[in-house]
Amino acid sequence: MRTILLIALFTTGMYGYVSAQEVVSPAGDHQSIQDYAVSWTMGEVVTATGTAGEVSLTQGMHQAEITVTRIENDAVNSRFHVFPNPAQEFVIIQNSDPEKELNYSLYTVSGERILEGRFRGKQTRVKLEGRVSGTYLLELKAEGDAPPESFQIIKR
Repeated sequence: MRTILLIALFTTGMYGYVSAQEVVSPAGDHQSIQDYAVSWTMGEVVTATGTAGEVSLTQGMHQAEITVTRIENDAVNSRFHVFPNPAQEFVIIQNSDPEKELNYSLYTVSGERILEGRFRGKQTRVKLEGRVSGTYLLELKAEGDAPPESFQIIKR
């Protein structure tokens, strides 16, 4: 009788432990700023994704909301021109419509906004000196309804 009781308690406790959803990985983090969020875990890659209409199921360890941001540096269709890239001390932003105010934000690859500003006119400089070498995201938004444009900036 004692053995049966121990087995029942062990099985019940084990079932509660197994049914919990918990991720054990060597590293991971979640950061969010306003409308942007970055979540990651290290240890297991995504192995398969199935989609049916608007519903997606991705098999793997980390199941966060996935939003794909497309970065286009297409000078032909862009309202802005950003140069030099790669840069060392600064980048220059040229605005094709100098009458509209332009807002800009510089983000790290982890999504942290490290610089923001605005200007009205043909061009401005965004200082990069003192920043760590690496890749940054520069988001540009002109006043009005036009969507923002993003540029990948490489700081040497």
